[in-house]
Amino acid sequence: MKKSLVVFLTFMISVSLFAAVRKPLLEVFTGHECINCHLYAAAQYSFISAKRDSLTPIKIHFYPKDPFNNASHEIRYLYYGVTGVPDAFMDGWYNFYPENQSVLQTAFDQAMAEPCYVEIDFSGNYNPATLSGTLDIKIIAEQEPGSGNYKLYGAVCSELCDSNAGFFDNFHYPLRYIFPNPSGISISFSGFPDTVNYQAVFQLDSTWFAFDPSEIYLAVWLQSGASDKKVYQSENMFLSSVGVEEQPYPEVSSPLKFNTYPNPFLSNVDISFNLASSSPIDISIYDLTGRNIINLYKSEIFSEGYHSISWNGVDQNGVLVTPGIYRLQISSQNTTQSKLIIKLK
Repeated sequence: MKKSLVVFLTFMISVSLFAAVRKPLLEVFTGHECINCHLYAAAQYSFISAKRDSLTPIKIHFYPKDPFNNASHEIRYLYYGVTGVPDAFMDGWYNFYPENQSVLQTAFDQAMAEPCYVEIDFSGNYNPATLSGTLDIKIIAEQEPGSGNYKLYGAVCSELCDSNAGFFDNFHYPLRYIFPNPSGISISFSGFPDTVNYQAVFQLDSTWFAFDPSEIYLAVWLQSGASDKKVYQSENMFLSSVGVEEQPYPEVSSPLKFNTYPNPFLSNVDISFNLASSSPIDISIYDLTGRNIINLYKSEIFSEGYHSISWNGVDQNGVLVTPGIYRLQISSQNTTQSKLIIKLK
């Protein structure tokens, strides 16, 4: 009997050493023209503010005319089968109506009661000139987290958008987009314990509604790819905590400026620019290896003023390119500007 007791105590110590501190993922589905979403927003903000270091908040706007809505929002909406707002999920499996702090606290307590065997750590570099960066993500699993089907997600969000639309005077925690794929990236462990490293590229867009880089935060989470949709762990940090990438040459000011929208995009991306005078323009798309995908315009004379063109995601042969990150380059005489664009699917 004494020998069995010793074995039991040893097992209990082993489990406690493996347990990680869970940081739940809170996803609130909302809309700028939803009156209840507006009425409940203050309670949600108060709750999240008090637990900001203990959870990862994301608000998903699914209304077609919502200023934040894009493919990432729609895919997440379909993923959970949300039929109306407001709605919320804590760690992917606990579904509730986010009307007050009490129900939010109950959802949080339910998530924290689940054992956690995964830790997520990430760091990266950010280039303010291109509004792009890379994240080095480390996933440490001491024990098997769950179903064995794992999906990694990254997201760009805003802590606060001090701008109004619909019923709202401002917005807290809106999702900007999910990277590197809104449907998640498959992650495999070779056994347990195990550590998986993954590098992801993210891109900001100055044309986003109420865009403010100082309010951007990055979120990462590991979620079950099975039907239970359980989130095993999440982590987040402000863009200001990401290392700034040093530039080999000083940025040269240029009269040639252009915008892209939407970015990320599903089927078409619009490219708009202003010219101070008539000029020959080259517009080309490259992949990240530097391979030319397509020349949209070659020494085409554009007149002075505003111009808007579109790329439909096909290469020089008319074949649809694969989802991923591409570099859009515009050249005018002695000036060249480029920007990363993201094709979702």
